[in-house]
Amino acid sequence: MNSIFNMFAKTVVRQQRNPFEISLEIPNQETIAALQEADRIGSDSNTKRYSDFSSLLEEVQNEV
Repeated sequence: MNSIFNMFAKTVVRQQRNPFEISLEIPNQETIAALQEADRIGSDSNTKRYSDFSSLLEEVQNEV
């Protein structure tokens, strides 16, 4: 881990900038729609909830 940090630090000094591209990607319409749907589901008090993953998995397996 130390050698990785040293390589990073030397690159920063040599290039005088962060060597990684940092960008904020704007989501496409499909992703925006999926996020909005997740928000609706999360805020709907009628949506079935599970206390743990095994309960969810059990129900899914019983449906098949």
